[in-house]
Amino acid sequence: MTASLLSSSLAGAINVILTNPLWVASLRIMESKVPSTSSDNGCNTEGQHADTNLWRVTKRIAKSEGVLQLWNGMFVSLLLVSNPAIQHFLYGQLRTWLLDMRNANSSGHGRGLHP
Repeated sequence: MTASLLSSSLAGAINVILTNPLWVASLRIMESKVPSTSSDNGCNTEGQHADTNLWRVTKRIAKSEGVLQLWNGMFVSLLLVSNPAIQHFLYGQLRTWLLDMRNANSSGHGRGLHP
C-alpha cells in the first residue's frame, strides 16, 4: 500500500526534476514570439529572429542566467505531484477492494453489495 504511494510520488518527482528545464525553455520560446506587423517572415517587430530551438534556448538560459534558473518553479511543480500520486494510490486501493468484493460475491463467501 505505502510502497505504491511512495513509488508513484517518486516517479512524479523524477519526472518534474528531469523535465522542468525543458518547460522553462519552452515557456521562454513562447514568451519571445512577437507577431510580425507587415510580413510573415519569422522576424519580430525589431527585425530580430526569435530563437525557437529548444536546446539553444536551454543553453542560453544556463549560460546567461545560471544553470539553476532552468529549475525555476520546480518547487511548486513538486507540490502538485502529490495530487496524481494520491489519486493513483486511491484508485489502486478502490480497484482491489471492488475486485475482492466481486470475487467474494461470485464464490458465495462473505458479504457483498447484493444479497
